[in-house]
Amino acid sequence: ILGAEDCEKEQVMERRLSVVAQKSAKSQQRAEAATKWMDKQVRKLIEQVKEHGEVCADGQTRVAYGKLFDETDNIFEALSGLLITAKKHKVVTFEGDLLLQGRDNRVQITLLKHDISNSTLETYTYRQFRTCSISQAKRKGKGFKVGSQQTTNPKCHVCSKTVYPMEFTSANDIPMHKVCFRCAECKCKLLPSNYAALNNNFYCKTHYESNYKKRGSYEF
Repeated sequence: ILGAEDCEKEQVMERRLSVVAQKSAKSQQRAEAATKWMDKQVRKLIEQVKEHGEVCADGQTRVAYGKLFDETDNIFEALSGLLITAKKHKVVTFEGDLLLQGRDNRVQITLLKHDISNSTLETYTYRQFRTCSISQAKRKGKGFKVGSQQTTNPKCHVCSKTVYPMEFTSANDIPMHKVCFRCAECKCKLLPSNYAALNNNFYCKTHYESNYKKRGSYEF
């Protein structure tokens, strides 16, 4: 059950950018810039689905989420958030809601629109803008990812002790002991094939999604 403060934050997140624009002339300019940026991101998404997808027998273009994620990792700040927004505006469709790398790699993204009209300040909500944009410093850790390189007897990111080959694991190229690789919220053990990372903190699927939904962005 949401408290009063949480309810107030939720109401703010669902406001249209037109409401944000009413605060001041500067807010108006920011809201207009945000709307143009969102349109630009959605148009980029359309082009990327076209480029990396395949035209199926029914004439629709589809691409697997995992492939789209890999191909656009340096293009979009927050692909999952952008897809949610594009789905709500009937630009694309796919099964589920928040897609996570690893778990949802095979989910097919179907393109519904090949272009969009210029949006107004009534088109997007503050939540949609937030979920599509994160700072560059936070980009590297988004999404569920597979751990990679092992180095020779590195120090564990969690406990700072030496990690030997038999007890080694890594996530986002960060070495750790297998027993130290745990969710920052509930402390459950994680696997290199199933975790989310943000600011070098690691989460299980449940707590990553709950934080995402509560905050409305990757900033938690």
